[in-house]
Amino acid sequence: LVSGILLFASGSPVFTVVISLLCVLAVYEMFAAAKYTADRALLIICAAFAAAVPFFPLFKTWRFAFIAILVFILCMLALFLVRWQRGIEKIGFAFMMSVLIPAAYSTMIGLRDLYLHSGLHYVRSDGTLFLVLVLLGAWGTDVGGLLAGSLFGKHKLAPTISPKKTVEGALGGIVLCFVGFLLA
Repeated sequence: LVSGILLFASGSPVFTVVISLLCVLAVYEMFAAAKYTADRALLIICAAFAAAVPFFPLFKTWRFAFIAILVFILCMLALFLVRWQRGIEKIGFAFMMSVLIPAAYSTMIGLRDLYLHSGLHYVRSDGTLFLVLVLLGAWGTDVGGLLAGSLFGKHKLAPTISPKKTVEGALGGIVLCFVGFLLA
């Protein structure tokens, strides 16, 4: 569903809004996994920053990005100074998730807009093709891993972390992804 929305909206400004929403949801998921959702101030600051990051490239200058980053760092610093006795782990985790998740999702915007910034002769439809290739790579790896793991899986990859993952499944995922890219 998310992939379909991304592909459908890849040629419009809606794409950036969808990426922004995905960033907020992913940051919330990480907070929930770490059991930090009760800290509303930290969650709101991090979600707001994660929502803003995908919009940075839309501005002609980086002034908006600089101000947003500065405000985010100052808010995180203020929270740390108020809560320093409780440890830095929660704020460090929140800071990293709020930076890394939007940076990763924003690469999809960079792929879409590659034709604007490269010296090569790309057209807008090439950006959509690059997005499709990234998604096909992910899907191919998942499908290859599932099929090879369920058909041939005997050797556990990391039994304490993920008991059903096998070495054969990992190799099957890599092979199907590689073959898919060769065919594309």
